[in-house]
Amino acid sequence: MKYLIKFILINLLIINVLPAGADTINDNLYTTVRWADANNFNFYTAINNVAAINHKHNTAANGAAVINDYLNISASGIAANKVKLNTAAGFNEGNPDDPENIMISGKVTYFNGDPVDSALVEVKNKDFSPAFSTHTDKNGNYSLQVKKGKYLGLLAIRMDEYPRSSSLPAEEQKLEFWAWNFIADNDTLINMQYHRLEIYGLNAFRIYGSYPGYTIYCRPMSLGRLHEGKSDLAPEPEELDITVEINGTAVKLNMKQKVREFVPGDELYGYLLHVDLPDEKTVKAYDIFRIKMKNMSNGDTGEALLYKERFVY
Repeated sequence: MKYLIKFILINLLIINVLPAGADTINDNLYTTVRWADANNFNFYTAINNVAAINHKHNTAANGAAVINDYLNISASGIAANKVKLNTAAGFNEGNPDDPENIMISGKVTYFNGDPVDSALVEVKNKDFSPAFSTHTDKNGNYSLQVKKGKYLGLLAIRMDEYPRSSSLPAEEQKLEFWAWNFIADNDTLINMQYHRLEIYGLNAFRIYGSYPGYTIYCRPMSLGRLHEGKSDLAPEPEELDITVEINGTAVKLNMKQKVREFVPGDELYGYLLHVDLPDEKTVKAYDIFRIKMKNMSNGDTGEALLYKERFVY
């Protein structure tokens, strides 16, 4: 109680003082104290009429924090499409004027073309922690402000469909879309689709002195195989249909080979693929792979992107 009284008295002293030239609304600043955190002295106020930012901002806000005797108002940048503010990253995702931000936008659908409502769209840091995220609207559309940089990946999934957190019947569960090694360097349109096959750990490289082309490694995981009680989620080569595009152009698939990963005390399988180089190179310093896979035995389908920086051989 004594901290609350102290807070009110302090506000009575400072609340009537505005910088010279500041706009006011009816010459008054009205505040209603909701509650005070006496442990860390962070006081939260509901503000109806505020005009004290840079001398020129008249702002209507519902929640503001009074910290160090200043009013910090976070009303800008909160989009109707549920964009979250990543305060840990130290900047506002919703600020399109920041030259260090780029916009990712697009649509999330199932493979039958139906839009995915309320799908999580999330950019991951290198340690798999979330960097930026949003959700799709009822039409499957999303937009997300992201700080320029290189990230582990970008994913899309409705969390109530994901097996680890889903109470849906097995046949309605899904696995996520991934865009691996995502490079955020300019405004980007990424349309994503997912179903019941996840292409995990996608990577590509060129082998010096070998036949020209890219060698691709990935781990296709078919959800149907899990529900069939199989520990190996990678379909057999004769069951797996694969198409590969680089920079929007289809490339020839020269080889697909199922291989065993080294996992102490367990068995885990992935695939080595070999594809031709793209005929045309982009002006960018990286290639964008889009890989689609389908388990022909059960219909499980999935796709993934890979951002691969070029290496001069």
